[in-house]
Amino acid sequence: IVVAGRIAEMVEIEGQRANPLRIEIMLLEVRGVESAAVVPVTTFGGDLRLGAYVVQSRMSTISEAQLIDELRVQCSEAHLPTVVEIVTADGRSETLSRAEIRQRLQGKLRKR
Repeated sequence: IVVAGRIAEMVEIEGQRANPLRIEIMLLEVRGVESAAVVPVTTFGGDLRLGAYVVQSRMSTISEAQLIDELRVQCSEAHLPTVVEIVTADGRSETLSRAEIRQRLQGKLRKR
């Protein structure tokens, strides 16, 4: 996946500054993750949280819970993604803007 668009350098979540790029880098260090994008999303209550869009390798079976557990070791609870979408790499190159990723994650939040 190719992610187009500027990365928000810092966002404020629960009074704490969070760097989405830092969380992306942490996700990329997880075994089986090929690419990742972290974007701010808004909950139903209007609170700002982080959402993660993750592309796993074809042979990977990583779950959302496993990803969150990996991140929990390295960052505070407020910086953990509230919503995660995991897709499996299919060999095609796909370009998504950060706005498109945000829309997908917002839609997933609405279904919860």
